[in-house]
Amino acid sequence: MNNIKDKKEITLPVRVELSHLGIIDGYYFLNDILFNGFAYDHRDQQLYKVYQIIAGKISAEQDYGFFESQSLVKIDFAVIEDDYNIDEEMFYQGKPLNGITYEYLDGFVWIESLWIDGYIVEDICWYPDGSGLIRSYGTNYHEDECQFEWNYKQLKSVNIRKGNINAANYFSLTLNDQNQIKSCVLNASNIASLAKLALREDLPLPANNPAELLAYYPLADDILLNLASDENFNYFVAHSSFQSIKKLQLLTEYLSLPVLSPLMNLPHLTSLSFDEEGILSYDLQNLPEQERKIKQQQCDERNYALLTWLFSIQAKQHCDISLNASSTEMMFSYYQERDRLMLDVNQNDFNYLLNVLPLARIRELSLRQRNFPIPLLLEKLAQFSHLKKLTIEEGIVYNFDRKQLDDKAKAEAKKASDNRNQLLWELLVTLQSQLHCDIELILPSDEKVQQRYTR
Repeated sequence: MNNIKDKKEITLPVRVELSHLGIIDGYYFLNDILFNGFAYDHRDQQLYKVYQIIAGKISAEQDYGFFESQSLVKIDFAVIEDDYNIDEEMFYQGKPLNGITYEYLDGFVWIESLWIDGYIVEDICWYPDGSGLIRSYGTNYHEDECQFEWNYKQLKSVNIRKGNINAANYFSLTLNDQNQIKSCVLNASNIASLAKLALREDLPLPANNPAELLAYYPLADDILLNLASDENFNYFVAHSSFQSIKKLQLLTEYLSLPVLSPLMNLPHLTSLSFDEEGILSYDLQNLPEQERKIKQQQCDERNYALLTWLFSIQAKQHCDISLNASSTEMMFSYYQERDRLMLDVNQNDFNYLLNVLPLARIRELSLRQRNFPIPLLLEKLAQFSHLKKLTIEEGIVYNFDRKQLDDKAKAEAKKASDNRNQLLWELLVTLQSQLHCDIELILPSDEKVQQRYTR
């Protein structure tokens, strides 16, 4: 998909140290070929001149390289390298550094950095191989931060922040080796602020705004989207090749269910995963009791609404579905074609799911639980009448307020754990005799106990 018209071609000149060039009869050569590009003449660790050379002859000269400056300090990075700390202000000759530093590698200009008041605000890195290709470019201004990375001629990632840190608008893309978008983050209350991603126009970008970048690059079959609002979701759908998605992982914390309706009509969808990244279960448990109950109910209602939505999409699209919810640490995956169900849930979520799942269709069940009552497990799991394989994993119950146990308490805890493990195995054996399925028990130590059903 490429909807960009009149794409501007960017010339990327080779940049070398002047001393790296050969000279014969007034002509400059690089590897026995007449040189075209820029040659940096730096002496005593300072930049003296930059010469533009065409067909081996100097055609122009200037006092700067990539970053234009007439008056700033221009020095080799080696001058300050030993004192450099990325998080600390850099001083040069007793004052915060305002200037440009240059790094060279194998005779080529490798990195240029622009410094203001002791900190890097722009930098660019080239491949030191004579191609002139840019490896990365970034800015770090108070209200404008960007980072672009390339793998030779392929754009690999875009990371943008516009506005101050307390009211920022974010946009990022990562691309795979097939020049397809494999992930996108859009968190912007003011999308218009992203209209110009890079401050410069001389970078090898097919477009300099989110809409045209989304239109230019096709979406990967398997894509991760983090879209912070309904407006951001609609923007992505409108400007990308959204209908081509096959496998989608979607962060849904702030997305309303009605806005997700385009998911119902994805013709090639085979897998859909919702990541509900709201309040963490640990933070939820630390709230005052009344507030915790209200918040827990809100989280449960949201999670169950998402599950209902997932089931409705699966019924139409016949795709695999997953939900990961941070509020209850729920991990739910249902692979319809294989009739496989994977659960890492608390007891309330487990009971809810048993009321909405097509239990008779499930052939393979993997359940990770923490101290579920054994009689409850026996009763509930017996409802999976067509199981061929049943795996139970005993999860660890973390108690952050627990005091350090003495040896006696540790021994008692170990004994209780061993007794429970034995009861769990007896439960599985009982279920095996009822359901005629293979069984597996995974203990907190990662020890596995298995027994196939003899048919």
